[in-house]
Amino acid sequence: MPDAQVTGADVFGAEFNSLDLDYLREWIRRKPARLLRPKQTLMINDGASIFLIDTGAWKVLIGDNKVINILCEGGMVWIDGMFRRDCGHRVWCEAISYSTYYELSLDEIYQNVFDRKLQHDVLELLAWNSYDISSRWLDQCVSDSYGSVKHALEWMNKLPMSVRSSVSVISFVNETTGVSRSHALSIIKSLKQGGYIEMNEGHLVRIIQKLPSRY
Repeated sequence: MPDAQVTGADVFGAEFNSLDLDYLREWIRRKPARLLRPKQTLMINDGASIFLIDTGAWKVLIGDNKVINILCEGGMVWIDGMFRRDCGHRVWCEAISYSTYYELSLDEIYQNVFDRKLQHDVLELLAWNSYDISSRWLDQCVSDSYGSVKHALEWMNKLPMSVRSSVSVISFVNETTGVSRSHALSIIKSLKQGGYIEMNEGHLVRIIQKLPSRY
Protein backbone atom coordinates (compact mmCIF):
# COMPACT_ATOMS: atom_id res chain seq x y z
CA MET A 1 0.00 0.00 0.00
CA PRO A 2 1.46 3.42 -0.90
CA ASP A 3 2.13 5.94 1.82
CA ALA A 4 -0.60 8.34 2.75
CA GLN A 5 0.39 11.96 2.28
CA VAL A 6 2.31 12.87 5.42
CA THR A 7 3.38 16.45 5.94
CA GLY A 8 5.45 18.31 8.46
CA ALA A 9 2.22 19.49 10.08
CA ASP A 10 1.04 15.89 10.55
CA VAL A 11 4.26 14.95 12.29
CA PHE A 12 4.59 18.11 14.36
CA GLY A 13 1.01 18.11 15.62
CA ALA A 14 -1.78 20.58 16.24
CA GLU A 15 0.45 23.45 17.40
CA PHE A 16 2.35 23.61 14.11
CA ASN A 17 -0.77 22.91 12.07
CA SER A 18 -2.48 25.94 13.64
CA LEU A 19 0.21 28.32 12.34
CA ASP A 20 -0.55 30.14 9.09
CA LEU A 21 2.89 30.21 7.48
CA ASP A 22 1.86 29.98 3.82
CA TYR A 23 3.36 33.40 3.04
CA LEU A 24 6.71 32.34 4.51
CA ARG A 25 6.63 29.08 2.54
CA GLU A 26 5.90 30.96 -0.70
CA TRP A 27 8.73 33.39 0.06
CA ILE A 28 11.27 30.63 0.74
CA ARG A 29 10.27 28.76 -2.43
CA ARG A 30 11.54 31.71 -4.45
CA LYS A 31 15.01 30.48 -3.53
CA PRO A 32 16.72 27.77 -5.62
CA ALA A 33 15.99 24.21 -4.52
CA ARG A 34 18.89 22.24 -3.11
CA LEU A 35 19.58 18.52 -2.74
CA LEU A 36 20.54 16.64 0.41
CA ARG A 37 21.61 13.01 0.14
CA PRO A 38 21.02 10.30 2.78
CA LYS A 39 23.33 10.72 5.81
CA GLN A 40 24.41 14.17 4.59
CA THR A 41 24.25 16.80 7.34
CA LEU A 42 23.39 20.48 7.66
CA MET A 43 25.05 22.59 10.35
CA ILE A 44 25.43 26.32 10.89
CA ASN A 45 28.37 27.67 12.86
CA ASP A 46 27.56 31.36 12.41
CA GLY A 47 24.34 33.16 11.58
CA ALA A 48 21.02 31.37 11.18
CA SER A 49 18.69 30.04 8.49
CA ILE A 50 15.19 28.68 8.00
CA PHE A 51 15.03 25.38 6.12
CA LEU A 52 11.89 24.19 4.31
CA ILE A 53 11.69 20.52 3.32
CA ASP A 54 10.16 20.07 -0.13
CA THR A 55 10.64 16.30 -0.50
CA GLY A 56 12.17 13.55 1.61
CA ALA A 57 12.76 13.47 5.37
CA TRP A 58 15.37 14.71 7.86
CA LYS A 59 16.34 14.06 11.43
CA VAL A 60 16.72 17.13 13.62
CA LEU A 61 19.36 16.47 16.28
CA ILE A 62 20.59 18.26 19.37
CA GLY A 63 24.06 17.73 20.77
CA ASP A 64 26.04 14.84 19.30
CA ASN A 65 23.35 12.35 18.29
CA LYS A 66 20.05 12.93 20.14
CA VAL A 67 17.17 13.01 17.63
CA ILE A 68 14.75 15.72 18.72
CA ASN A 69 12.43 15.71 15.71
CA ILE A 70 11.74 14.34 12.23
CA LEU A 71 11.01 16.70 9.35
CA CYS A 72 8.93 15.55 6.41
CA GLU A 73 7.47 17.35 3.39
CA GLY A 74 6.35 20.86 4.32
CA GLY A 75 8.27 20.87 7.61
CA MET A 76 10.39 23.86 8.59
CA VAL A 77 13.15 24.34 11.12
CA TRP A 78 15.20 27.31 12.31
CA ILE A 79 18.87 26.47 12.87
CA ASP A 80 20.90 29.08 14.72
CA GLY A 81 24.69 28.92 15.08
CA MET A 82 24.47 31.06 18.22
CA PHE A 83 22.35 28.41 19.97
CA ARG A 84 25.42 26.24 20.48
CA ARG A 85 27.40 29.06 22.04
CA ASP A 86 24.54 30.04 24.36
CA CYS A 87 23.46 26.62 25.66
CA GLY A 88 26.40 24.35 24.82
CA HIS A 89 24.45 22.15 22.37
CA ARG A 90 24.21 22.50 18.62
CA VAL A 91 21.05 21.84 16.62
CA TRP A 92 21.68 20.23 13.25
CA CYS A 93 20.01 18.06 10.60
CA GLU A 94 20.78 14.80 8.84
CA ALA A 95 18.94 13.53 5.77
CA ILE A 96 17.13 10.21 6.11
CA SER A 97 16.41 10.00 2.38
CA TYR A 98 17.15 11.96 -0.78
CA SER A 99 15.61 15.35 -0.09
CA THR A 100 15.09 18.68 -1.76
CA TYR A 101 14.90 21.79 0.37
CA TYR A 102 14.98 25.58 0.39
CA GLU A 103 17.00 27.86 2.66
CA LEU A 104 16.30 31.43 3.78
CA SER A 105 19.22 33.00 5.65
CA LEU A 106 19.02 35.47 8.49
CA ASP A 107 20.82 38.06 6.33
CA GLU A 108 18.06 37.80 3.72
CA ILE A 109 15.41 38.19 6.42
CA TYR A 110 17.18 41.38 7.60
CA GLN A 111 17.31 42.69 4.04
CA ASN A 112 13.50 42.46 3.89
CA VAL A 113 12.82 43.96 7.29
CA PHE A 114 9.98 46.13 5.93
CA ASP A 115 8.02 43.11 4.70
CA ARG A 116 5.78 42.94 7.77
CA LYS A 117 4.08 39.67 6.83
CA LEU A 118 7.43 37.96 6.31
CA GLN A 119 8.73 39.24 9.64
CA HIS A 120 5.52 38.13 11.38
CA ASP A 121 5.77 34.61 9.97
CA VAL A 122 9.46 34.35 10.84
CA LEU A 123 8.76 35.33 14.45
CA GLU A 124 5.87 32.84 14.62
CA LEU A 125 8.12 30.06 13.37
CA LEU A 126 10.96 31.05 15.70
CA ALA A 127 8.66 31.05 18.74
CA TRP A 128 7.17 27.69 17.81
CA ASN A 129 10.59 26.20 16.97
CA SER A 130 12.02 27.21 20.36
CA TYR A 131 8.98 25.80 22.17
CA ASP A 132 9.05 22.55 20.19
CA ILE A 133 12.75 21.84 20.74
CA SER A 134 12.65 22.69 24.46
CA SER A 135 9.46 20.69 25.13
CA ARG A 136 10.71 17.62 23.23
CA TRP A 137 14.06 17.82 25.00
CA LEU A 138 12.31 18.10 28.38
CA ASP A 139 10.02 15.14 27.59
CA GLN A 140 13.01 12.99 26.73
CA CYS A 141 14.79 13.99 29.94
CA VAL A 142 11.96 13.49 32.45
CA SER A 143 9.83 10.63 31.07
CA ASP A 144 10.18 7.17 32.59
CA SER A 145 11.51 4.33 30.44
CA TYR A 146 8.14 3.00 29.29
CA GLY A 147 6.76 6.51 28.71
CA SER A 148 9.77 7.33 26.54
CA VAL A 149 9.42 4.15 24.45
CA LYS A 150 5.64 4.68 24.14
CA HIS A 151 6.17 8.24 22.93
CA ALA A 152 8.83 7.10 20.43
CA LEU A 153 6.54 4.40 18.99
CA GLU A 154 3.60 6.80 18.68
CA TRP A 155 5.87 9.35 17.04
CA MET A 156 7.26 6.75 14.64
CA ASN A 157 3.76 5.56 13.77
CA LYS A 158 2.97 9.04 12.38
CA LEU A 159 5.89 8.91 9.96
CA PRO A 160 5.46 7.66 6.37
CA MET A 161 6.32 4.03 5.70
CA SER A 162 9.28 5.13 3.58
CA VAL A 163 10.83 6.59 6.74
CA ARG A 164 9.80 3.75 9.07
CA SER A 165 11.26 1.17 6.70
CA SER A 166 14.63 2.96 6.67
CA VAL A 167 15.29 2.65 10.41
CA SER A 168 14.63 -0.17 12.87
CA VAL A 169 12.39 0.39 15.86
CA ILE A 170 15.21 -0.17 18.33
CA SER A 171 17.50 2.28 16.50
CA PHE A 172 14.78 4.91 16.49
CA VAL A 173 14.10 4.41 20.22
CA ASN A 174 17.83 4.57 21.02
CA GLU A 175 18.25 7.79 19.04
CA THR A 176 15.23 9.56 20.52
CA THR A 177 15.30 8.39 24.16
CA GLY A 178 17.79 7.64 26.91
CA VAL A 179 16.42 4.11 27.45
CA SER A 180 18.97 1.30 27.32
CA ARG A 181 18.83 -1.04 24.35
CA SER A 182 18.05 -4.12 26.48
CA HIS A 183 15.20 -2.41 28.35
CA ALA A 184 13.76 -0.96 25.15
CA LEU A 185 13.86 -4.41 23.50
CA SER A 186 12.01 -5.90 26.47
CA ILE A 187 9.26 -3.27 26.29
CA ILE A 188 8.89 -3.59 22.51
CA LYS A 189 8.76 -7.39 22.75
CA SER A 190 5.99 -7.21 25.36
CA LEU A 191 3.96 -4.77 23.26
CA LYS A 192 4.34 -6.98 20.20
CA GLN A 193 3.30 -10.11 22.13
CA GLY A 194 0.36 -8.21 23.59
CA GLY A 195 -0.93 -7.41 20.09
CA TYR A 196 -0.35 -3.67 20.38
CA ILE A 197 2.14 -3.25 17.55
CA GLU A 198 2.85 -4.97 14.24
CA MET A 199 6.47 -5.34 13.19
CA ASN A 200 8.34 -6.77 10.22
CA GLU A 201 12.03 -7.64 10.44
CA GLY A 202 12.61 -5.12 13.20
CA HIS A 203 10.65 -2.30 11.56
CA LEU A 204 7.39 -0.84 12.82
CA VAL A 205 4.49 -1.53 10.46
CA ARG A 206 1.77 0.07 12.59
CA ILE A 207 0.29 0.46 16.04
CA ILE A 208 -2.68 -1.91 16.09
CA GLN A 209 -4.39 -0.57 19.20
CA LYS A 210 -3.84 2.25 21.67
CA LEU A 211 -0.74 1.62 23.72
CA PRO A 212 -1.33 1.10 27.46
CA SER A 213 -0.55 4.06 29.71
CA ARG A 214 1.56 1.87 32.00
CA TYR A 215 3.95 -1.03 31.48
